[in-house]
Parts: sequence; structure tokens; C-alpha cells
Amino acid sequence: MREAFAIDPNFPTLTLRPEAAGPGKWYEPSHFGLDVEVYNPVYFKQLCQQVPRNTRPCFQPVYGLECFDTLEPTYHQPVAFWTSAYADRVAEVPGAVGARSIVFGFSPVFIKPAEMQPALDYVFFKEWKLPKRTIARAAGSP
Repeated sequence: MREAFAIDPNFPTLTLRPEAAGPGKWYEPSHFGLDVEVYNPVYFKQLCQQVPRNTRPCFQPVYGLECFDTLEPTYHQPVAFWTSAYADRVAEVPGAVGARSIVFGFSPVFIKPAEMQPALDYVFFKEWKLPKRTIARAAGSP
């Protein structure tokens, strides 16, 4: 993976951070891309009779694979998704809500923080409705 393009419009495009993918680094463009898991690729439906032909309603793609090789069978296939399979489960704590789960098929640590943070903020605060913690500042501090 060189980039994760947003399939869900609530998410930004994600690119690899230069510390991991810049010149001379492990994932530099002439060397490797980031290994990812690919979920429900179209070619499975075409080649495997055990795979259901209809996408499960609980599966909602969030990100697709962007890579150099546009002929790669997994090109533009989902690498992150929402699942609503357990969205009806609510923790027994005050303020808990039922919400979809998200699955990332890649390590967010390799993504530019300025791009990954808004994606995580959307999951935590919009989808899961977690409260934002306010940080108390000492008197006189900026």
C-alpha cells in the first residue's frame, strides 16, 4: 500500500509517513509498500464458489488500496471497513452507545499523524460518541 483512498466520505486520504516511506527508508517507493490485509476483494467472488455473491449488509468499506501496480488484483479493494455485526451491543457503563466497529487492515503508526488523527477522531467522537477529555491547565500556563 502506498496510500489508502477514502471510500467513506467522512474520512481523509491516508499516506505513508516519510519516516517510514521516504528515500532510504524501508517502505521507500522503489523498495516496498506497506503490507495490508484486503477484505472481500471482488476476485474472490469471481473465483471461489464458497464466497457469497452478495456483500453482507454489515460490511461497509472505509478505505481502498492504492498502489503503484494498477493491474494488481487487489488494487482499489477494501483495506478498512465498518462492521455493524455487533452494533447492537452496548457496554453496561453510563453514556455507552451501540455503534459499528472499524477494522483497519494496516498499522496506523505508518500513516502521517496529521491524516490519521482526523480518521481516529471521527471513529472515537462521531461514531462511538466517546466524550472528549478536557485538560485542566495550571494557572499562568499557556
